[in-house]
Amino acid sequence: MNLPEMSAKTINLYRQIDAKKKNIWQDNKHINSILVALDIHLSDLAKISGLDVIGLGNVSQSSHQRKLDYYLLVLQDFLLLANLLNWSDTLEASDEFFDKLSALKKDDQTQIMTLYLSLKNMLLKGYYEKNKTYLKHAWKLFLKWGIVDLGFNTSEINDEFLNKIQEELNQALN
Repeated sequence: MNLPEMSAKTINLYRQIDAKKKNIWQDNKHINSILVALDIHLSDLAKISGLDVIGLGNVSQSSHQRKLDYYLLVLQDFLLLANLLNWSDTLEASDEFFDKLSALKKDDQTQIMTLYLSLKNMLLKGYYEKNKTYLKHAWKLFLKWGIVDLGFNTSEINDEFLNKIQEELNQALN
């Protein structure tokens, strides 16, 4: 995955959207809004991935493409949040790291639920404690969830992400 390119394109997209909407962000509103969006999108991904086993929402597991679309939305939120906090250096994407990930086995549903809850906990701890180490751990869990448990590969993520960003940029400019 080419994180520098993905991050730059994400930042450019949001700058274009902000310019078009004439958004002027004050204090922590921008960071808060992206963290809320990240939290909502993570929850949506968990739901369509089948983690809502109570069944009250009557949502069944979704297709690979739908899961990937939501995963990419969360990825976009992660990249923007890291940039706004000046913590982009915490988002690792080395070949060695991905080799380690590929050696892991898929978790069962209970373990994935725990991963999801840990991920959300780390995001909030990082935000409230102003500690980028938590974001780094949340990022690694997020990548593990997508690559190992949801079965995406890095080139699929990279290619689909860049296509998605370009489509959104085209829409923002029209």
